[in-house]
Amino acid sequence: MGTPPLPRLPTLLPPRRRSFPAPGITRIVRVFGHDEDVKKVATYDVQVSHHTIAQTHRVWRRCPEGHRDDHSEAEDSWTEEAATYHKVSKSGAKAIATHPNANRQAVKRPPAPTRTLEELQERVFELETYMRSAGAKPVSQQMFLGLGHPQGPGTRPKDKPQEFERSLLRGRSFKTQYYGPSNAVSLLLQFEELSVFVKDILARMPNFEKSRDVFKKVRSTAETSSGSKPLTAGSLESFAAMVPPRERADLLVHGYLDIFETTYRVLHVPSFLQSYEAFWTEPESVEIEFVVQMLLVMAAINCVFAGGAEGFIGRSSVGRTTSHRWLEAVEVWLDQQSHKHTTLEYYQTHVLLLIAKVMTCYKIKREWIAAQSLLSMAMSAGLHREPTTLSNKISPFDQEMRRRLWYTILEINLEISCDRGMRVSIGPDDWDCLPPLNVHDEDFNDSTQTLPTSKPLGDFTRTSFLAQQTRHLPLRIDILTRVNSISRTLDLETVMQFDNQIREELDNLATWPDKPITEAARALATLVPHDYLLLLHQPFATQRLAQSQYFYSRCTRRESSLHIMKTYVELSEPTGLTLCNIRADGFRASLAACHDIAVAAGGRQDMMQDKTLTVNLISKCVDLSGRRVKALGQGFHSYWMGSSALSLAKMKLSSATEPEEFVLESVNRMVKLHNDLMEMQTAGYDHTPTAEVMPQPDLPLPTAVMQAPMQTFDMNSMMPYDALNTAMFDFDFDDSQAWWADQGLGVLT
Repeated sequence: MGTPPLPRLPTLLPPRRRSFPAPGITRIVRVFGHDEDVKKVATYDVQVSHHTIAQTHRVWRRCPEGHRDDHSEAEDSWTEEAATYHKVSKSGAKAIATHPNANRQAVKRPPAPTRTLEELQERVFELETYMRSAGAKPVSQQMFLGLGHPQGPGTRPKDKPQEFERSLLRGRSFKTQYYGPSNAVSLLLQFEELSVFVKDILARMPNFEKSRDVFKKVRSTAETSSGSKPLTAGSLESFAAMVPPRERADLLVHGYLDIFETTYRVLHVPSFLQSYEAFWTEPESVEIEFVVQMLLVMAAINCVFAGGAEGFIGRSSVGRTTSHRWLEAVEVWLDQQSHKHTTLEYYQTHVLLLIAKVMTCYKIKREWIAAQSLLSMAMSAGLHREPTTLSNKISPFDQEMRRRLWYTILEINLEISCDRGMRVSIGPDDWDCLPPLNVHDEDFNDSTQTLPTSKPLGDFTRTSFLAQQTRHLPLRIDILTRVNSISRTLDLETVMQFDNQIREELDNLATWPDKPITEAARALATLVPHDYLLLLHQPFATQRLAQSQYFYSRCTRRESSLHIMKTYVELSEPTGLTLCNIRADGFRASLAACHDIAVAAGGRQDMMQDKTLTVNLISKCVDLSGRRVKALGQGFHSYWMGSSALSLAKMKLSSATEPEEFVLESVNRMVKLHNDLMEMQTAGYDHTPTAEVMPQPDLPLPTAVMQAPMQTFDMNSMMPYDALNTAMFDFDFDDSQAWWADQGLGVLT
């Protein structure tokens, strides 16, 4: 009996949105019979080449009547779609043959391999494990892109984790936003219990209707008023009028220099401070470029230092609204500057503008695009090339400032790409700019003819952190590229190689004195490597506990998450809020720790040594996230998810059989924060020149009193969990009566 004819390819994608197979070997498995009674399995290896893709009708054609699947007659066959595509193509090929046996010789079909019963049983076991693992749902090609063709039986290496989609595409049509695996919320796609817990809490939330409608009206009126004044090109006088009083300005400027100018270098501090003093003594003597930079410096840090204007305008704090007015005025002025005669100040201003936008959550969905634009601008100016090798027209001072700007832009770009879940658009082979010198700013200026010798990294300067980061920058780019790749899966061997390299860098970190000026640099020096360890081991740490080869990944994730949380809670308030604004590792670590508790609590052997310490660290990180919401009016989504995860972790560790107290605890935290923000709507408007005083109606405040009897919380009685259903993540204040802003899963602010 001959080989049966090639069956029709099963429909994997919606009509008229199919994609043709990639060149190579595509394995098609045809099952005859029902799921519970498999009668026969026929396997075909089809050679798909570039030629057969062009001549699609020679590969995909209608099956004989005796072998057709019971697909809907309304669906177009692959042959019909190929015929339509081929007809309108430029090649002008001949008409497609419609006979089932036409062009049979175009398909090379080797004999089907024989498979033993043990192999088939092993495959069934793998598929069953696939469905149960981590409570997640297997990847569906109908919902996610970039997955390629399904693998045949037994093709997954044993040292690779079971594949689950860790990316999210929100929206519809072309109004979509993509968030990749390194985005902090990717864990939620596999954290079933947290998702079910949140859904149950939302069902029990008190009714926010009374305050919602009034709040929406107040927010709309306040935001319209605060943004009603048109922006025009600024002058020196108009920019100077925006500068706050000297006492507040001193606090913001020195706060920025202590945090950012010890990590991401943009300014030459002595030159900046000289112009700053001149501004207060002789305002007419300073250049407008300096006043613009000073406003951006203060805008970036305005919300994290207490003492400014308090209150809220709609959903934004007064400090954030003030900062946005400053940077919008700067942006209008910057767009009108000449792009032909650029200077150091021109590029410094662009970098400061991006930092201010990130720090104040300005158009957060465009952050990654803005970072890519800044990187392209830097490369077009040649900042990626070593200035001493290409030109003798660049002064030593400008050479060093170019190096600082280039590596600062790279670090910012890498961080934004990581938080968005995107690959970096540049590789280590795309630049040859030397690392910045580890020297004090006071040791050189614009009249220096010869740059000083770089100090050892153990001698702390404002550039020590940036110089140290360049040592493992290529490694981090490689890791982020692999983590966010849609075609290359990380295997355990590769992860362990990356792990060893990161730990070598951790062992070789310079030791800097414990002083306030070094706080941000010392924290980031360890936060960054541990964050990448967390990213590396996250896919493996979420596998089944019975798989012993992933034990090291679970331990590493636990170690890194605890270190990250401990670092954040030990920071001073301004530094902690600053790093919480520009990085998502604190939120990522909190979720990972909660997931670790939830999984370990259900296992036979709980290896967690100090559960109380872990819960305490998670609680403090959630509190820090809440203070960030009060400072900005943004970040409510991550606060809500972190608060829910904390309550779930406490519930898992508790011996109580009824979890209502933990549900109420999470609800009360959210309601209290909401009430605090609503009460602040009436205060502080007259303290800022960029907002008008608004009469505020009395807003009814929600409470945590349940409006219906509490139902017994039963994880098993909840509706079936769908890890790929994004509808459950589309929470906002208006639609779900629970969210402060329309952030949605994946847009973490």
